[in-house]
Amino acid sequence: IIFGDTVDPETVTQAIALPPSQATCKGQLDQVMPSGGVVRRSSPSPIGLWKHWLSDELQALPLSEQLEHWAGIFAKHSTALQDFKRQGATVELNCCVIANTAAIKIPAGLQALFGGLGVELAITFYESNRPKYKRLRANSSLFTGKLG
Repeated sequence: IIFGDTVDPETVTQAIALPPSQATCKGQLDQVMPSGGVVRRSSPSPIGLWKHWLSDELQALPLSEQLEHWAGIFAKHSTALQDFKRQGATVELNCCVIANTAAIKIPAGLQALFGGLGVELAITFYESNRPKYKRLRANSSLFTGKLG
């Protein structure tokens, strides 16, 4: 996720060479969603936002392999990421883990890479026994840990 007052999704898309899964410009009412559809917000977006989610195939990999995949992308585009940060944007790798119990080990090398690039790592845990997540667990690779 790259977001902030100065974030222009088209500029991010060109710099990172990945299409957004979700994007909106600051002040815009329309938000592009993962399905390719557009959602009209009730009020203008307070920030510019660009998100890219991994393919279902990559989401099915163990979380550590997903993190390594993102590390490769971030390393390849480190100059662009630093430019966005200098302009006041936040660059964040946002992980969602749905499980009854979970243990995550992030190798020191990956931590150093993310930290060196100024990429924040956010991990949210959801209990898989909640009805909403039981449905997701049964029908989606989200259960294995979705990054975006």
